[in-house]
Amino acid sequence: MQGKRLVQLIVVLFVLAAIGTSFFAWRIVGRVKDDAKVTSARLRLVADAVVHYAREQRAFPLSAEELLAGQTESSRAAIMVALETVRVEWSIDRSVQPILRVDGKPTEVGALPEAASSLSDAAVEIRASNPPSQS
Repeated sequence: MQGKRLVQLIVVLFVLAAIGTSFFAWRIVGRVKDDAKVTSARLRLVADAVVHYAREQRAFPLSAEELLAGQTESSRAAIMVALETVRVEWSIDRSVQPILRVDGKPTEVGALPEAASSLSDAAVEIRASNPPSQS
């Protein structure tokens, strides 16, 4: 009879451990998804601001200060918050798009390729409107 109780105790402990682990994993996944939404929104905001600047100026900004200069106060504040999450490697050539990085933070599926694609499209437009001079 003691062997049966021991088996029941082990099964109950195993089930409780499985339930606890599942609950813990569910909460972690939820937090990562929430973080991914925030990071993706900030990435899109920075990418959209850079693309908007590039289309208006026919050139990419060379720094965050330059990007922020033409913004309204509310959009400037939002972009500054986004730049705390999104790291930007600014180019030294106005026809080359900056590189946006999130340094390993989770993002929604397709957020990084979408941002890269919009920047690349803007670069193509800029290069088409400003062809290199022929010598």
